[in-house]
Order: sequence, then C-alpha cells, then structure tokens
Amino acid sequence: NEYTLQRIKETNSKPVSIDGRIYPSISYASRELGVNTTTVSYRINSGSNRFKDWVYVDKEMPNDYRKRAD
Repeated sequence: NEYTLQRIKETNSKPVSIDGRIYPSISYASRELGVNTTTVSYRINSGSNRFKDWVYVDKEMPNDYRKRAD
C-alpha cells in the first residue's frame, strides 16, 4: 500500500548536500534543481573538483556547513 511504500522510501533515502544546502534525498534534490537523478548521483560520486560541494550528508559534518533546503 501507499503508506508502506512511503516508509520504505524514507528509510532508504540518504540526505545530500549540494552547494551547502541539504536535501532529504537525491530524488528531492533532482526535482528542486531540475536535474535528472542519475546526474545528481553521478556528480556526488564523481570525485571531480567541479562538484566537490555535492556530497552525501554525514552525521559528522560540521553544523555550520549544513543549510536546509526550503
């Protein structure tokens, strides 16, 4: 059912930080930025200096780096 699917999505999603803004998931960031989810994932994992501010959010990230996406 819908409730179960939503819970699974929430459990499996990982927050991402893009240019200092935190999004709850790659899908959410993709929709907000108008970029394909595959592109967001590639940029996060690329290791390129150009996308150094595209990262998965780590619980140990400094708080001053974290800004919530509205």
